[in-house]
Amino acid sequence: MRPMTQHLNALKQFRSARGWSLSQIGHPLGVHRSTVKRWEDHRVPAERVLEIERLTGIARQMLRPDLYQSECEATTMQLLQIDLSNAPRNPTANAEGSA
Repeated sequence: MRPMTQHLNALKQFRSARGWSLSQIGHPLGVHRSTVKRWEDHRVPAERVLEIERLTGIARQMLRPDLYQSECEATTMQLLQIDLSNAPRNPTANAEGSA
């Protein structure tokens, strides 16, 4: 049996928990049930993530974490990219000295 990660199972877990058939997911999306099965077994195509999120409420980060980072992760990445070369070494020292 092939190992599966949580994000690869998100759609299947949602469907199973609600008792929905493959067709009940596929029909509103305009795809055959075999396509939904393929998404459950592999991954949801990038161009379908937002549509599936709207239909099911499954967060895009759960469907495709490789494409969608959480806001916290994105903010951390942005902070790491800030150029701090001209920043004071001890910002509290400047605040205390000017008071």
